[in-house]
Amino acid sequence: MFSLAYKDGFVLYLLFTLGALVAVMAYYAWQARTREWRTSEEKLYRCPECNLTFIIGREQRRASCPRCGRRCGNRGG
Repeated sequence: MFSLAYKDGFVLYLLFTLGALVAVMAYYAWQARTREWRTSEEKLYRCPECNLTFIIGREQRRASCPRCGRRCGNRGG
């Protein structure tokens, strides 16, 4: 049978816990890097009436302001 002293078991437990923590932190860092915000100028609109900035789909060329309802053209014009 396999026997393990308490201090050796505690050291193995700490190493396992530290390894799991490092793995979780590495996964979180990788996930945060791959899911960054990527906004472009053509998706960011500013309403000339109420000055609200909002994001719309890339394929849309005209949108209505969510706050005041005014139609906004390309790049807030």
